[in-house]
Amino acid sequence: MRAKAQLWRSGLIAAAALLVAAIVSAGPFSRSPQVGSQNSTSSNSEFEVASIKPVSETEAAKASKNRGMRVDSVRVNIGSFSLLQLIVTAYQLRPYQVSGPDWIKSTRFDIVAKIPEQSSEDRVPEMLQALLADRFKLVVHRATRETPVYALVVVKDKLKLIPTPPEPAPGGSPSGSLSNGPAASEVDSGRDVKYKRSGDTLHLKSAHMTMADLARYLAPFVDRPVVDMTNLEGAFAVNLEISADDLVAAKGAVDRSDSSAGVTGPSDPVGSSVFAALQKLGLKLERQKSPVEYIIIDHIERIPTPN
Repeated sequence: MRAKAQLWRSGLIAAAALLVAAIVSAGPFSRSPQVGSQNSTSSNSEFEVASIKPVSETEAAKASKNRGMRVDSVRVNIGSFSLLQLIVTAYQLRPYQVSGPDWIKSTRFDIVAKIPEQSSEDRVPEMLQALLADRFKLVVHRATRETPVYALVVVKDKLKLIPTPPEPAPGGSPSGSLSNGPAASEVDSGRDVKYKRSGDTLHLKSAHMTMADLARYLAPFVDRPVVDMTNLEGAFAVNLEISADDLVAAKGAVDRSDSSAGVTGPSDPVGSSVFAALQKLGLKLERQKSPVEYIIIDHIERIPTPN
């Protein structure tokens, strides 16, 4: 009985690691897409061709291992993404920054799209915006709200981060898989961020991470948005250890934000190991209020136009 419980916990931790890795690996892209691009697209900011296939609830449950987004120089392959996930990927936001109908959290699709020859994978968010506008008739506007956040700041005289030289142009995008077995396993996000699960711990490691990127990667593990206020320029070597309890709690928060939880609310409180890991780097999270940008959905169709 104990062996079965340990195996179940190991599988749960692995599934949580895979899901959280997939969520944070979906961004950021090097370009910052603009809302206006949904109505003023060029051939380089639209997919050459795209196939969209609805995914039923039964299919979504069976396809959990294939859920995610993979991008290379010619193709985008998205597995079992909800409309909410497509929107947050297109606009490079978090789920709580999107306000819209509840069904966008449970309506899922598989998408295979071709990137134009004269374009690049950095423009995938803009292409997704154009796809959503064209096939789902998505219309949005932005709003800014004063929101409780965590400010990522430097502990005075305690900084232990090591600066790294400028990084060459990225050669890939998120891909890889994370084993469900009990042994240590690793997934490479394709953007110089690796996740390695060892026992009840997830190691997040990067040889070249900006503080803005770190703030984004921390978001799934805490109960409010994370804003970079370190004033640190350039990139650094980062190594974080996340406990199994925080990992599973983060998975629950992600699941709720994509199913039954309010779209506009941040996740439930988690993250004690995150605070401890940041202290080792000479960083900390402070509770503050800050303007946070939201996407308001004015119109969206549940069923896309035909392929």
